[in-house]
Amino acid sequence: SFPSPTWSGGAVLLCLFLGVTVFTPLANSLLWWLVGALSGAVMYYANGHVGYGAGLVLAIYTGSLWPLLLQRLAQHSIGRSIFTLVWVFIWLIVACVWVSAYNFVPVGGTYTRERTDILLAVTLCLIGLGACVPSSSSVDTKKVDDRSPKQAKRLPLLSRKSLSPRSKQALFLVVLVGLGGIALRHFSYKPELWTQKHKVSDTEFTAAIWTVHFGLDNNGLNSFENIADFVNSTGADVIGLLETDVSKPFLGSIDMAMYVGEKLGMYSDHGPATHRHSWGCLLLSKYPIVKSSHYLLPSPHGELAPAIVATLAIGGKHVDVLVVHMGVDTDDLDRKLQAQMIGQLLSASSNPIFFLGYITCQPDGRDYRQITEGGRMKDIDSTDRGRWCEYIFYRDLTRLAYARITHGSLTDTELQSARFRVRASPNEPDNDKITFEKKDVPERLWYPARFGEREDGHHTSRYFRDHHFHMNTPKYFVRS
Repeated sequence: SFPSPTWSGGAVLLCLFLGVTVFTPLANSLLWWLVGALSGAVMYYANGHVGYGAGLVLAIYTGSLWPLLLQRLAQHSIGRSIFTLVWVFIWLIVACVWVSAYNFVPVGGTYTRERTDILLAVTLCLIGLGACVPSSSSVDTKKVDDRSPKQAKRLPLLSRKSLSPRSKQALFLVVLVGLGGIALRHFSYKPELWTQKHKVSDTEFTAAIWTVHFGLDNNGLNSFENIADFVNSTGADVIGLLETDVSKPFLGSIDMAMYVGEKLGMYSDHGPATHRHSWGCLLLSKYPIVKSSHYLLPSPHGELAPAIVATLAIGGKHVDVLVVHMGVDTDDLDRKLQAQMIGQLLSASSNPIFFLGYITCQPDGRDYRQITEGGRMKDIDSTDRGRWCEYIFYRDLTRLAYARITHGSLTDTELQSARFRVRASPNEPDNDKITFEKKDVPERLWYPARFGEREDGHHTSRYFRDHHFHMNTPKYFVRS
């Protein structure tokens, strides 16, 4: 289990307040800096509650530095100090990009790949220099009451070792407001109400796969709201969203899983963790997630490939799903090893299972065959030869429908959708015939009319303008 995002956030706020009000006398102590540095290391390397506990200690340490560092800032040229701080911050953010996007930046793969530990160490060392090295123009604490009017104006709330009582009272009010907001947030957060929405058949569900490009549309604007609205309009019950780790500092430090999951009223699972340097996978489901595991697939040369294997409770049965984003097509060895591991994960499942993934190869390519044959999977539509990245596979389910919907400039990739039925018996035959006629299937299986009618080929103008069926879809499947 992992800490709750609400009460654990309140604990962080309290620890920051505790650091400011109680531990400020230790701020310039080398031993205290060692405590902060050690807690940062444990937070980075440990998982679950151990890492979180270390993070709380780091929050106390960080809070304790504020009075001292603000005092030293005010004792020097404000303009020059802020200019230096901003440039150091910018370079640290650039370094964050290099350790994650190493496969797409100069010399990244050679020197910066997955070196967040070095970045964290540099940051902690800079903090130690600022806190432990004596200031060349420190204020004489014996004359703190005889400060010049200019000094008094610049340091109205600070004394050498701690905040003034007035500052502590103000911070206490801020903390109370923050805790009140967190409590309100906690009691309004009720995932037990996120049960499957009313459906004609509990055994029929819609799955989808989409790459959302970190919640930025093709104009570089935030698209979280539009992503949620579009996903909701497709009727997806289970969806894999790729390129979703926006918890990184250079992407806004946002929890997309919580935001989109709550907006849609769906259970969410995101992984692997941000400090594992992948671009992230997000699984959203209207069905309870019974269990899940996160994987980093073999990536000896290129970008790290994330995967989630989860078990869902659908129609009174357990159904597995695998969501994955493989590496780019230029890293051949990576993709070969990744496809082998994916095949093994799929083959190991004893439940009905479906695959929502980004493979970067043509149909019947090496990696496609490795996953389908090695994983004992069937393609939702083996006649669709116009795919390259996104694929939907399945086993021991009955296919009902398939569609490809243009992205409408929300991202750079279409959304693919498939409808399945959980079989009442393992021996139930699959639907083997394709039809384009809605009248051949029950109305409950029809795709939403808002996306138009079936389209042949790829219509560029419509692809970028709105959401519409394309590439000879939608298709429906019946028994011959």
